Amino acid sequence: MEELRVSEGYADLPTASPLGSFVPELVSLPEVGGQPVPLAKLWGERRQQEVEDFFHSQTLGAAEAEEQKRCLGLTRTYEDPKFREPGKYAAFVRRLYDLHLVDVSLQAPEEFVTIFFVKKKGNKLRMILDCRLANTHFREPEGIQLASADSLSKMELPEDTPLYMASADLQNAFYTMGMPEQLRTYFGLRKLRASDLGLEQVDGVKVKPSQWVFPRVAVIPMGWSHAMWWCQRLSEKLAEDSGLTAKQKLRDFDPIPEGQFWHVEYVEIGRAHV
Repeated sequence: MEELRVSEGYADLPTASPLGSFVPELVSLPEVGGQPVPLAKLWGERRQQEVEDFFHSQTLGAAEAEEQKRCLGLTRTYEDPKFREPGKYAAFVRRLYDLHLVDVSLQAPEEFVTIFFVKKKGNKLRMILDCRLANTHFREPEGIQLASADSLSKMELPEDTPLYMASADLQNAFYTMGMPEQLRTYFGLRKLRASDLGLEQVDGVKVKPSQWVFPRVAVIPMGWSHAMWWCQRLSEKLAEDSGLTAKQKLRDFDPIPEGQFWHVEYVEIGRAHV
């Protein structure tokens, strides 16, 4: 519970928690006009097959998911308290919808997630989704190999040979990756009226202003157990497609590559560096 408390805004006692109080203009989100790219399109040659294989191998049946929930002992997730005000919640989800970060369905989702925020540099807030219940529908993700300081310290160069380094920041990395349609049912948001989102139809079906609709997360959510795995796998795949080979990767627990060029990859929450 201490991890889910906020430093200011909701309680009298200060804590060391990084949670932040919702302020609309401080939330760091992509620019208007962007469009997430489907995972299948990002993957390349195998495209949809890779996504289908993930869906069939990594999702669990209903009975297994319920058992995971029982072991977890969790019945509800954490949501920013300011979203108890319906107007604030509806306005923010409308913003996410306009940015193509959520879509809308007439069918109730399989599982729900909730929104909260953590502080980031520049006095900004990063949106996080509490996906703990959603994660019970998936197997544990495979491990990923990054490059730590230990790996970097094992690099050797001839005397008087310069080492050149470069970094590329994939801004809003998770928000640029479109969630596969068949997985969105595990990441539903609290329902809203169609009028809250300015909708007159959903999937070609006309809806009344008072009709309930179900927003769903349409991008890779920070909080999903497989988010980092997908981000790293895709960044490595794109680097390989550009001409860098697997033998040129510098990763923990792998032999240090020999040669003129190394490819170092590491990922931070909220951004990917290659």
